[in-house]
Amino acid sequence: MRGLFELADIDVTKVDGIIVASVVPPIDAALAVMAQRYFQTDAVFVNHQTDTGLKICYDDPKEVGADRVVNAVAALHKYGGPCIVVDLGTAITFDAISAKSEYLGGIIAAGIGISSTRCSPARRACRAWTSASRRNSSGPTPSAASSPACSTER
Repeated sequence: MRGLFELADIDVTKVDGIIVASVVPPIDAALAVMAQRYFQTDAVFVNHQTDTGLKICYDDPKEVGADRVVNAVAALHKYGGPCIVVDLGTAITFDAISAKSEYLGGIIAAGIGISSTRCSPARRACRAWTSASRRNSSGPTPSAASSPACSTER
């Protein structure tokens, strides 16, 4: 980590606070130790109860992950509300934030990496099916989208 700070020309001795928005609870203890060991400070772990100025309008606010809370707060700080926050990470999330700093809700979809990996076998099957059809047909080549391997119905 010190190497990253050096590359960015940031003096680690000037860091006086650490805020963590973890959605992987098993690593939280290691992050807390890191904050103490390398920065001599206690890390603040964001969750649905952290006073961020954001009101979470969910029946069960703990269902909103720390990543989505900090994304919403950052968007409100930078752009104001209402706004839509889109995060392209391991998951793709879309979150709606009101003009009154209310987290209204959102959706989660599989991320780009997961989606492209999951689709690769189907894409290979489509290409193979289309290539075989071209070799075995004198008529029009069926589109890859009409192949059974490329069905959008699940």
